Amino acid sequence: MVEDFRKGKGMRLIILDILHDEKLHGYGISEKIYKIYGVKKPSSGIIYPVLSNLRKKGFVEICEEGKRDKKIYRITPAGVNYLNENIDGIKNAKRMLRNLGEFYRIGGETLIEEIKNIVKNIHRLSKEDKDRLSYLLTHTSKEVHEIINGEIHE
Repeated sequence: MVEDFRKGKGMRLIILDILHDEKLHGYGISEKIYKIYGVKKPSSGIIYPVLSNLRKKGFVEICEEGKRDKKIYRITPAGVNYLNENIDGIKNAKRMLRNLGEFYRIGGETLIEEIKNIVKNIHRLSKEDKDRLSYLLTHTSKEVHEIINGEIHE
């Protein structure tokens, strides 16, 4: 879901929205996303292909070269029109990033890293460790489901 967002329409809308307020280079856009939403800074491998796509569509343009030949981008009138035509899309994209930022703040980023660690190392675990993880994951998943769905358990 997050990966689809980063490469898809959601990220295009977020970048256009940021450029609607100020001219920035790619790294500045990444920093702004981190500051506003509290999510991991999108890598240059995410930001620059999206900027390239937006340039091809005529939604952004390079307006100047900054220090060390960094390209400074700004939104075009076509980009503003695209943003205006996609008000619901930008609201959804912002909500998704805010939710992801909150998830990270409550420990979600750590959980994601540990799940990656489990997948990477599961072949090295003993049967007892796998059974313990199975128990923890099953019960944790059940409790998360109950919390999300407002179910009361006693």
